This record gives sequence, C-alpha cells and structure tokens, in this order.
Amino acid sequence: MGSHLWILVSLQRSGTSWFAQEMTRSSCVKATLTSMAATPQNASRAAVEGLANVTEGLAASFDSRHPVSESLQTWAYNAHRHHEPVGAPFAIGFKWMAKAQGLPEALDDWLVPVAADRGVKFIFLERRNILRRAVSKHFQNLRTVQHVPNLPNAHTRDPKERDRLASIRAEMPTGDMLLRHLDNLSKDLEKLRALRDAVNASGLPLRVFAYESLDQTRLDAARDWILGDLADESRCTLTNGSSVLKVHGGKVRDSISNFAAVQATLNGTQYERYLED
Repeated sequence: MGSHLWILVSLQRSGTSWFAQEMTRSSCVKATLTSMAATPQNASRAAVEGLANVTEGLAASFDSRHPVSESLQTWAYNAHRHHEPVGAPFAIGFKWMAKAQGLPEALDDWLVPVAADRGVKFIFLERRNILRRAVSKHFQNLRTVQHVPNLPNAHTRDPKERDRLASIRAEMPTGDMLLRHLDNLSKDLEKLRALRDAVNASGLPLRVFAYESLDQTRLDAARDWILGDLADESRCTLTNGSSVLKVHGGKVRDSISNFAAVQATLNGTQYERYLED
C-alpha cells in the first residue's frame, strides 16, 4: 500500500497554509506547517523517511544520525499519538518551498528514488497572478517588518470578517520599483515550474493547482487524491469544521488603493494582463 505522505511545493504568499488547512478537514489528513527551508540534505531525507513511516501507523522514529528538527519530531509524535484509531494509516503533508535551498539538490541526489519507493505524492501550488502575489507580499511586509496594525489576513472562516478585510486596500509601489519586484516574482514562478517539470519527468505522482482557480470541488478532489485508498473509509470523511474563505476573491483593482498609478506603470508591459484578472 505504501505511505500516504504528500509534499506541498510552492512559493511564499501563495496560499500554502490555507491549502493545508483545507486538506485537514478530513480527520485522516494531517499537515505540518514546518518547511524544509535551509534543512541539511541528510536531515531532509531522514524527515521524509520518518514521516512516511508515521503515515503507515507506525510510531514516530527518525534516523538519529541526522538532526531532524525537534519541532518536527514532536509534531510527528503527537500526530501519531492523537490519531484514532492508533496504528491506523493516515496522510501527512508538509511544505517544501521552491526558493529554499535544498529541493533541487534533493531531487538530483536522493528524493526521486525515496519518493518512488515510499509512494510520496507531490502537489505544486502556483499563484499565477504575480500582481496579486505582490499585493500579498506587500501586506505581509507591512505586518511583519513595519508592524502596521489591523492589516488583513489572506483567509478567514467568517464571511462578515472576510468582507471587512477585503475592503482594506494596499498602496503599492509604482514605476521601476514595481517592475523590478514583478520581474523577481516572475523568476520565482519560472523556478517553481522548472521544479514541477523535473518531478513530472521523474514519473512521481504529481498534481498542479492554481491558487486562483481552487474552489471547493477542486479542494475535495485534491484531498481524495492525497488520501488514495483511505478516501473511501468512513473514518476519513469531512469532520473538521467549515471551509476557510479567501479574503481577496474579487478583481485585483479592489485590493489596491492607487490602482490608477499601478495601471499606468504596467500598461504596455508584459504584466499588463494581470490588471484585469
């Protein structure tokens, strides 16, 4: 039967935490928000193999020769201990950011054969409108670096809160600063797609999703694919609360306070097409 381990590959501010939360609406899917960013190769391999064991219902155990983070070990231990029934298989996912050092090297050195042997599945989550991603990164920078209060989160469970948060707009940089930023985000997306193509060429199980087009039907299909043979078990039905709502689901112009200036910057460039998405 193999493991039920899945790896979510994406870029920051692309909806990875939201996607993981939606997957865990089944009691048989668990996801750690721990990322493999900057993790040494041997530790990454030990983490993948150890988590694959846990999905088969085995107690958390990692190769002691390699320093898997204590937080990941603790999470895996608790995931196994609190899963019902103890000893039954379940699906585990974790994030591996495309910009993090280590993923291309892992694919070249060890990840492909280990993933093939253990039945690991890959999900690539793309945020294809890079202007929207730029807005999200701008809000994140204001929140975490400049500590501006009362900024909107990207997702919420409360429809009224979603409407309130969606009304908050970002004042984006314009001119050359905005164009350079979009150039960098475009290169990020190209690197993500190169990794996607490498995984696809290796023959590993792969699904690709666009953040913008993910709705409940597609999320349910993704969860069923992750679960595989577990999807038909009654213990794995949806039990964990309501769906998490996207805050910014309207036009991108509705999220930018100085949209006219942004539009003037992007008109006639390769990024113009993102203005009306």
